[in-house]
Amino acid sequence: MITEDGYLCAASEVGTFAYAPEIVVAKGRVGPSQIVAVDTYIGEVMHTKDVDQRLKTMRPYKKWLHKSAIRFESKFDDGQSFEDFSHAKLQQHMKMFQVTTEECDQVIRPLAENSRGAVGSMGDDIPMAILSSQCRPVYDYFRQQFAQVTNTPIDPLREAMVMSLETCLGHERNIFQESPELARRIVLGLPVMSASKFTALRHVMPNMPSN
Repeated sequence: MITEDGYLCAASEVGTFAYAPEIVVAKGRVGPSQIVAVDTYIGEVMHTKDVDQRLKTMRPYKKWLHKSAIRFESKFDDGQSFEDFSHAKLQQHMKMFQVTTEECDQVIRPLAENSRGAVGSMGDDIPMAILSSQCRPVYDYFRQQFAQVTNTPIDPLREAMVMSLETCLGHERNIFQESPELARRIVLGLPVMSASKFTALRHVMPNMPSN
């Protein structure tokens, strides 16, 4: 909200700021992935498109990325295959990674049969790995607990506009000294790599400049 006497008020709810309706010059809502900025030198209020336009004309960022960034995309070809496990081998791997019958029935089965994530009740009564009396995998010791709410989970598929799992590899340079060298990174779509992608990465990394 902007008033005629030059005040800009941003709040999470109506009624935070006491004002007379007749002095309001403009008002609105900042939605997902949107931004409002104020240039205090020239007194300009900029919205999302204004900010984007100013930033993209400052430097040829898009050209830098196309020329310097290396993107590793996941793809399958005829050379990639997966061998079927025998029942005994499957049981061995399930024991090794502590995959329980409950996980198979309630988590893995819905994913395999319906391509859907398992839906369960809220709450988690499993003790932390450090306090558990059971043998737990190493990665369980890095698990974090968060408050659970009824909102849709944040993920890069349903909310690609505001979230991404892209991971950059390579030397990080000073972002305040803008140059094409900033874009010289390897970009992974996901932090988890397949064996073929990791092999390709090992061939690319020695050729990346270190300075």
